[in-house]
Amino acid sequence: MKDATDEQKAVIEEHRTLATVEDLDNVIEGNDARLEMMAEGNPRAIKEFQRREQDIQDTDERLAEIRIKLAETKEKIDEIRGQWEPELDALVAKISDGFSHNFEGIGCAGQVRVYKDEEFEAWSIQIQVRFR
Repeated sequence: MKDATDEQKAVIEEHRTLATVEDLDNVIEGNDARLEMMAEGNPRAIKEFQRREQDIQDTDERLAEIRIKLAETKEKIDEIRGQWEPELDALVAKISDGFSHNFEGIGCAGQVRVYKDEEFEAWSIQIQVRFR
């Protein structure tokens, strides 16, 4: 070892600290024994884990189906809304024009409009009047 370079000395020193094959076999056997004890010691835990894993998979599948149905329902809502909403807007605009015209005759201002919220239940017809 006296004639070895620094690099060779470092490799030799590194290999001296490595475990022998017998040591590694003992570690493997110990780990195998612990795993066996875990499986045999608490089989209910493993069954519970497998049941929960299956529940998670089932829930994920149901969630995917629900998301597909939700997207389909939103498309249907948009299609139906596209049919009647323009007619509603036109009717309210016509009413608002008449309302504004009549209020101008008495020196006031007025308008009618549809308030559209994200939630359809919150939609409303708003009548706005300003007296001078």
